[in-house]
Amino acid sequence: MKTLLLFFLITATTIAGAAPAKPKADSVFICTGKYAKVYHAYTSCRGLGNCKGKIAKVSLEDAVNKYHRRRCGWCEK
Repeated sequence: MKTLLLFFLITATTIAGAAPAKPKADSVFICTGKYAKVYHAYTSCRGLGNCKGKIAKVSLEDAVNKYHRRRCGWCEK
Protein backbone atom coordinates (compact mmCIF):
# COMPACT_ATOMS: atom_id res chain seq x y z
CA MET A 1 0.00 0.00 0.00
CA LYS A 2 2.86 2.40 0.83
CA THR A 3 4.49 1.61 -2.49
CA LEU A 4 1.30 2.39 -4.37
CA LEU A 5 0.88 5.70 -2.55
CA LEU A 6 4.50 6.62 -3.26
CA PHE A 7 4.00 5.79 -6.94
CA PHE A 8 0.99 8.12 -7.20
CA LEU A 9 2.83 10.96 -5.45
CA ILE A 10 5.79 10.70 -7.81
CA THR A 11 3.55 10.48 -10.87
CA ALA A 12 1.44 13.47 -9.80
CA THR A 13 4.54 15.56 -9.11
CA THR A 14 6.06 14.68 -12.47
CA ILE A 15 2.90 15.54 -14.39
CA ALA A 16 2.35 18.82 -12.51
CA GLY A 17 5.93 19.94 -13.15
CA ALA A 18 5.87 19.24 -16.88
CA ALA A 19 6.57 22.16 -19.21
CA PRO A 20 3.75 23.49 -21.36
CA ALA A 21 3.63 22.30 -24.93
CA LYS A 22 5.56 24.45 -27.36
CA PRO A 23 3.57 26.17 -30.07
CA LYS A 24 4.07 25.39 -33.74
CA ALA A 25 7.16 26.98 -35.21
CA ASP A 26 5.32 28.51 -38.17
CA SER A 27 4.53 31.85 -36.48
CA VAL A 28 6.13 33.98 -33.78
CA PHE A 29 5.58 37.42 -32.27
CA ILE A 30 7.83 40.43 -32.64
CA CYS A 31 7.84 43.91 -31.21
CA THR A 32 7.95 46.59 -33.91
CA GLY A 33 9.74 49.03 -31.64
CA LYS A 34 12.97 50.72 -32.71
CA TYR A 35 15.29 48.70 -30.45
CA ALA A 36 13.61 45.27 -30.61
CA LYS A 37 16.01 42.43 -31.47
CA VAL A 38 14.26 39.12 -30.64
CA TYR A 39 11.21 37.08 -31.57
CA HIS A 40 8.86 35.48 -29.05
CA ALA A 41 6.85 32.28 -28.95
CA TYR A 42 4.08 33.68 -26.75
CA THR A 43 2.30 37.02 -26.51
CA SER A 44 2.46 36.65 -22.74
CA CYS A 45 6.29 36.56 -22.73
CA ARG A 46 7.77 38.99 -20.22
CA GLY A 47 10.14 40.23 -22.92
CA LEU A 48 7.20 41.75 -24.77
CA GLY A 49 6.21 43.70 -21.67
CA ASN A 50 8.68 46.47 -22.55
CA CYS A 51 7.60 46.77 -26.17
CA LYS A 52 7.37 50.43 -27.22
CA GLY A 53 5.85 49.61 -30.61
CA LYS A 54 3.13 47.22 -31.69
CA ILE A 55 3.22 43.44 -31.34
CA ALA A 56 3.02 41.71 -34.71
CA LYS A 57 2.52 38.05 -35.61
CA VAL A 58 4.94 36.98 -38.36
CA SER A 59 6.34 33.75 -39.73
CA LEU A 60 9.47 32.38 -38.11
CA GLU A 61 11.25 32.63 -41.45
CA ASP A 62 10.41 36.35 -41.77
CA ALA A 63 11.40 37.05 -38.18
CA VAL A 64 14.87 35.63 -38.81
CA ASN A 65 15.53 36.59 -42.44
CA LYS A 66 13.54 39.78 -42.99
CA TYR A 67 13.58 41.36 -39.52
CA HIS A 68 16.95 39.87 -38.41
CA ARG A 69 15.62 38.75 -35.02
CA ARG A 70 17.10 36.10 -32.76
CA ARG A 71 15.30 33.72 -30.39
CA CYS A 72 14.05 35.09 -27.06
CA GLY A 73 15.88 33.59 -24.09
CA TRP A 74 12.78 33.67 -21.90
CA CYS A 75 10.47 31.93 -24.35
CA GLU A 76 13.01 29.25 -25.25
CA LYS A 77 11.48 28.95 -28.72
